[in-house]
Amino acid sequence: MRSRRENGGFCPLLPLPLAAGFWMAVAALPASASVDAAAHFDSRCAACHSVGRGVVVGPDLKGVTGRHDARWLHAFIRSSQTVIRSGDASAVALF
Repeated sequence: MRSRRENGGFCPLLPLPLAAGFWMAVAALPASASVDAAAHFDSRCAACHSVGRGVVVGPDLKGVTGRHDARWLHAFIRSSQTVIRSGDASAVALF
């Protein structure tokens, strides 16, 4: 098995979160920071996204970890436009 460093920092053994809000918290804060994922989601994401309540402005995030792998989610949350410009079909379809 490749090390995390060799694997681009991705560890396939880490459990996937139930909501993308966790990934936003990880992307936005230093690794040493304590994160309240629900509060972070409520303050930064809930105005446009829901989890299981349907489309608000952006897509419903229920089941997002089943539609995309952790690496894709991390890249898209950090910079959706970079993923779109790369020609990723899933990202382009969202916009």
